[in-house]
Amino acid sequence: MRNYRTLTHFSKALEITPTSERDLVVLTVRVSRGPDTGYEKISAHHLFTSYEQLLFSKVVALAEKAGKTVHLLVVPSSNLFEGGANAAAQLESAEVIAGRSPILTPREQARRFGLAWEKLPTKPQRQIQFVVIDPDGETHRFSIGF
Repeated sequence: MRNYRTLTHFSKALEITPTSERDLVVLTVRVSRGPDTGYEKISAHHLFTSYEQLLFSKVVALAEKAGKTVHLLVVPSSNLFEGGANAAAQLESAEVIAGRSPILTPREQARRFGLAWEKLPTKPQRQIQFVVIDPDGETHRFSIGF
C-alpha cells in the first residue's frame, strides 16, 4: 500500500478476503536509501510518519465500513519489492495483493517481486500468489516460487 488516493485494490482485497479465516495485513514499505538507513538508527518520530498515519486512517475507515479487521505494518527497506517479499515470507503469507503500478505492467511487478522472493536469505519452500489489481478492478494473478 503506497498511495491513499488509490485504494481500489484494497477495497477488492477486503471483498475477496474472508478475514474470519485468515488475516489481512496492510503493509507499506518505507523505502530508505543511504549509509545511515539501518533499522538500528530509526528514531521514534520516524517509526510512523504523518503520511503513513493518513494512509492507514483511510485503510482502517474502509475496513470498518466493510466490517473487517486489518493489521497494519510499516516495513523499512531499501527496495520496495524486497521489503514486501521479506515481510510476506516472515508472515508466511499465502497471497500478496498489490495495486497496479502507474509505471510497471502487472507482469513486471510480479517479475520484480519474484526476483526479490528468490533472493531471500531463507527461501521459503512453497509458492505464493502475487495478485495485481487494476484501478478498474481487473485482477492479474501470478504464482511465485519453486
